[in-house]
Amino acid sequence: MNKKILEALLSFLLFGSGATGLMMIWVLIAEYKVDDWIVWPPVLLTVSIVMFFLSWSILNFIKKKNREE
Repeated sequence: MNKKILEALLSFLLFGSGATGLMMIWVLIAEYKVDDWIVWPPVLLTVSIVMFFLSWSILNFIKKKNREE
């Protein structure tokens, strides 16, 4: 896979998971009640945090590898 495409995909995942995580924190703090959650907010927050750190670490690894070359 092309490095630029991978960097773009990881940047998208980084932004998306960060935004989703912030929304879920707001939902949990505000105790927002919705009858039919498809995914329970704490589960979605946990997945967002994992995706954020995973994409952030891979993106930093790729950038560090590019600097060495």
